[in-house]
Amino acid sequence: MAAGLGSRYGGSKQDEPVGPSGERILDYSVYDAIRSGFGKIVFILQRSSADVVEKALETRFGNRVELKIVCQELENHLSKHILPVARNKPWGTGHAVLEVSEVVNEPFAVMNADDFYGYDAIGKLARFLVDAKENRTGSYSMVGYELGKTLSLHGEVSRGVCQCDDSGMLVNIEEVTGIRKTDHGIQQVSAEGKERTFAGDDLVSMNLWGLHPTIFQPLQKKFTKFLSEHGDDLTSEFYLPQAIGEIIGERNTQVKVLRTESSWFGMTYREDKQSTIQNIEQLIETGEYPENLWC
Repeated sequence: MAAGLGSRYGGSKQDEPVGPSGERILDYSVYDAIRSGFGKIVFILQRSSADVVEKALETRFGNRVELKIVCQELENHLSKHILPVARNKPWGTGHAVLEVSEVVNEPFAVMNADDFYGYDAIGKLARFLVDAKENRTGSYSMVGYELGKTLSLHGEVSRGVCQCDDSGMLVNIEEVTGIRKTDHGIQQVSAEGKERTFAGDDLVSMNLWGLHPTIFQPLQKKFTKFLSEHGDDLTSEFYLPQAIGEIIGERNTQVKVLRTESSWFGMTYREDKQSTIQNIEQLIETGEYPENLWC
């Protein structure tokens, strides 16, 4: 998913070079996906940048894996809702997944283009999807990270905080905004001024999902409901974790939570870029990645 506006970052963070040979974060995700066995990659882009970005993606990956380009359009999947004239912000991650429904007919993974997930996480997801396809289970999965390892030093973040049962199945997922490190620990302060403190090992979603095409129909229903309640709010977003959490509660649907040892990092704020570069340098030094991914 690469159609976000990067409002907190102040620009297109998906195109920021962070590797020694000019690699972007999404280069590392594609590299890990290919070596984990994925055979097709679908990029969800903004229409305004699609032509330029598509050419760059074809140059880097076109001879290595099947590529598809989908544009996230504000007017798509609205049912009977009328698009607000002043709306220019994408509808969010749940809507982005709906946009691939016409080009994805097999079990698939979902990830953000501006998050570094790591080979262990993507590899576990690939193995789950292969098993699910062979066993015809149609079940879903999510890679879980510890909250304390997913924060920015430079501001607030939003995370899908997860609740699991004893068998590792997702019971509930709550989209929590405004989480940050403070002198009193990891906290969220609500708009009403109420404080909530987290332990740090709370399991959270970073939008790394293993899904099946059966998700599209209930997801569309959730988006239609979202539009009826929030569609006239110019900044409202239809979050994928929250939608899946509601689907779990209403349907006979299971989501297996896959715990990972991978390090997560990303660029929520522009100040995060330097630490991202340093983290990648360390992974190259340990032999996890070559200095030039595509040479």
